Amino acid sequence: MKITMLGTGNALVTECYNTCFVISDGDKNFLVDGGGGSAILKQLKHGGFNWKDIREIF
Repeated sequence: MKITMLGTGNALVTECYNTCFVISDGDKNFLVDGGGGSAILKQLKHGGFNWKDIREIF
């Protein structure tokens, strides 16, 4: 099992992405707290994930 941090937020998020992460186990990826907006797509790509491979979101 592996955890990949996609961003860490703070009270006034302006230049950093909200706290979110992906838990990976084999070929399964579980996204936790994807936040809002389209920035998550950039963060997933930067983390080495294809958004089409994310099947579970919490």
